[in-house]
Amino acid sequence: LKNGNSEDNDSLGSRAEEKNSSSPAVFHDEVNDDMSQAVNMGSTSESIDLAFVHISQKDAFLVFRSLCRLSMKPLPNQNPGDPKSHPLRSKILSLQLLLSILQNPGPAFQSGEIFITAIKQYLFASLLKNGVIYVPEVLVLCLSIFASLLIYFKQHLKIQIEAFFREVLLGLLEAPGASFEIKWIIADSLHRICSDAQCVVDLYLNYDCELVSANIFERLVVNLAKLAHGGRSPSTESSVLGTSSLYSNSTVAIALTAHQEQQLRIRGLECLTSVLHCMVTWSRELYVSPEQQSFLGSEPSASQNSDSSIEVSSTSSSK
Repeated sequence: LKNGNSEDNDSLGSRAEEKNSSSPAVFHDEVNDDMSQAVNMGSTSESIDLAFVHISQKDAFLVFRSLCRLSMKPLPNQNPGDPKSHPLRSKILSLQLLLSILQNPGPAFQSGEIFITAIKQYLFASLLKNGVIYVPEVLVLCLSIFASLLIYFKQHLKIQIEAFFREVLLGLLEAPGASFEIKWIIADSLHRICSDAQCVVDLYLNYDCELVSANIFERLVVNLAKLAHGGRSPSTESSVLGTSSLYSNSTVAIALTAHQEQQLRIRGLECLTSVLHCMVTWSRELYVSPEQQSFLGSEPSASQNSDSSIEVSSTSSSK
C-alpha cells in the first residue's frame, strides 16, 4: 500500500470516509432479500424490510440463520445415522447450539420481530425436515427445541405449532414404519406436553375450536387411546399426503416385542391420565359447588324462615 498509486490511495480513503460517515443506527443487509423471498408457513407472503437497531442484533440474526441452514444440510443416503459421519455430527452440533439459544432467550430475543420471523421461516423449516429422518439423536434435539418454543414463543407460532404436531409428533406416532425407539421418544415428548394444563387447553381452544384449523387435540387423544389399547393408528389422509414421502419404509410395519408394546401402552395410558388431570386442574377454578348456587323459585330453608319470623316479631314489638 505504501508503494501503490497515490490516486488509488486517495479513492480508498474517500470511500472509507463515506462509509464511516454513514449513520450506524440502522443496518441493512442482503438478508432483506432472503427474508422477503422465504416462505412463511401457512401465512401470506409479504416483503419484509429488516432494520437492525444495532450491529449486535444483526450479528445474532446472522448466526441464528446460519445455524438453521447448517442443520438442514442433507445426510448421506447410505447409513445416515452413522455417528462418525461428518454431516450428522455437523447437524447435531448446530441443533445443540440452537437448543442452547432457545432454552435461555433474553427479552430482546423473545420480543424482537426479526428473531420471531427467523424462527417461523428458518427454524421451523429445519424442525419439520429433521423431525422425520428417523435418527433418534436428531429427533430428540428437535423435540427439545420445540418444547422450548412452546414455553417462550407459543403466542407467536400458532400455524407453525399446528404443522409440527400434524407432520412430526402425530405423523411419526401413526407411521407403521417407525421403530420402537422413535415411537417411545414421541410418546415421552407427548407425555411432557400433556402434563402442562394450559398447553392442553390451548391445543383444544386454538385448533379444535377453530373452523380453519386441524383438530389437533382430537387426533392426539385418539392416537393416545389407540397406543394405550395396543393397536396401531392407521395413517390418515393428511399424514399420507404430507409426510409419507419423508419417512423411510413408512409402509412397512415394524414388529414390536411384547415388552416394548407393553411399555408403549403404559406410556399411552399415562398421557391420557395427564390430559384428564390437566383438564380437571384447569377447570377447578371455574367449578361452582351446588351448595353455593342460588336457585330462583326455590323454597327458603328452615333457618331462613326462623330468621324472617324473628325479624317480623321484632318489628311488631317495636310498633
